Amino acid sequence: MKKICFLVVALILLAPQTVYANQMLNIDAKASLLMEADTGKILHEHNPNERLAPASVTKVMTMLLIYEALADERIAWDQTVTISAHAASMGGSQIFLEQDEQQSVRDLLKSIVIASAND
Repeated sequence: MKKICFLVVALILLAPQTVYANQMLNIDAKASLLMEADTGKILHEHNPNERLAPASVTKVMTMLLIYEALADERIAWDQTVTISAHAASMGGSQIFLEQDEQQSVRDLLKSIVIASAND
């Protein structure tokens, strides 16, 4: 699962660029990093220490954690989650969850994937 999510993140960072072996990457981004998943070897980096807002990377990592918890059976697709005041207060892209509202893991994951919801 980690390799799949890494691949997705790498493709997002590289799209629509094409990567050729032994050729300089020309990525139009403030910062970028490409790492070989098995060894951790850095294949490409540009401003690796630049502090940037996490944006959608946070959502990708949240999805990774959800899928790992599902695989380990720590949570289930139909398990009910109660929305916290903090989650309900998130701005930006959202599905307008209310504090103490209850939703399934499945529906909350859909809200991240489809609506890019922050709440």
